Amino acid sequence: MKFRKIILTISLFISLISCASIDLSVSSINRPNTNINNSVFVIPSNKNIDINDLIFQEFLSDIKIALETNGYTVTSNPEEADQVVLLEYGISDPQTNTVLVPQIGKTKIDSTNTTGLLTPGTNTTTYSGTTTYNYEYGITGYVPRQETVYTRVLILTSYDWKLFSTTEKAIQLWKTDVISTGSSSDLREVFPYMVLASENYLGSNTGKKIKITINKSDTRVVKYQNN
Repeated sequence: MKFRKIILTISLFISLISCASIDLSVSSINRPNTNINNSVFVIPSNKNIDINDLIFQEFLSDIKIALETNGYTVTSNPEEADQVVLLEYGISDPQTNTVLVPQIGKTKIDSTNTTGLLTPGTNTTTYSGTTTYNYEYGITGYVPRQETVYTRVLILTSYDWKLFSTTEKAIQLWKTDVISTGSSSDLREVFPYMVLASENYLGSNTGKKIKITINKSDTRVVKYQNN
């Protein structure tokens, strides 16, 4: 039973460390007591990105799903919009960090079991035996390892479009920031997870930065990957 427990513990450890996930943080803030309709028009925050740019259109498809999940109506006609949402996204240059990787091994002897055989002889009796040691396993130390990571950013900022159209006064209604740091340099791969992380916080006020971990096998992300 002890050996079986050890095997199960090691198997659980391996399954946990091999389970790929993405770490993110979300921070959202809004203007309190704002009463405005939820028809939105989404444009790139970078004026050098054309609204018909293929990457922007791909990311816009994800953002549209998240906004509509929160009760917003996304329109392609700015004349029908009450809010304009600026979509900003990007990825950093590679950054090298040192991480400590735990090493698993024998930590102490938990119990012993000795079996033997007595062999009677003419003048003396001989004994031969075998002792089996049952070990406990755990973290025996850490080994430093270099890893390359990238910081991925998604920012959505909403403005009162009706007010700006008539007065050219830019009033922010809400803003949601999503930051993720990880080994993938492919923003298109990570973007659906970033949108999923923001899904419950668009237009709201989190009061602080919220840390989120999303497993890569999370089925909720499929709607963003396959749209």
